[in-house]
Amino acid sequence: VSEQIEKAINSLKEAGRQDKLPIAFLTRAAFARTVGGKETLENAEADLRHALELAVDSKAELQKLEVLLEQIRVNMKLQEYEPDSSIISNIMRDTKEKIRIIKNMVSKTGYHIHDNEIDEIEYKFNET
Repeated sequence: VSEQIEKAINSLKEAGRQDKLPIAFLTRAAFARTVGGKETLENAEADLRHALELAVDSKAELQKLEVLLEQIRVNMKLQEYEPDSSIISNIMRDTKEKIRIIKNMVSKTGYHIHDNEIDEIEYKFNET
């Protein structure tokens, strides 16, 4: 699967389809989150930063929302590998800020597909 994702990203780059690259990077990051360890999560973070830049540049609000949500998922997974409380504190602060941004975007766009997941994440982070 990872080879197919790489081929898709390269094809999009070659075709000049910047508008589709955020979803491709998002896909690679989600795959890395589900199958990899800490090192692949760091690669996923880099993909998501790149995807977010492209989504912001192209004013693709729904892509931006999806990337922010995947960044939260990666942060949650990273917590499993980071016993350092200062790192966890930074992850929690970052996650809470992303939730605030996402909720604001949802209210503007009416894109409620992830409401349950966002509520669960928010509940989890408010417990700690």
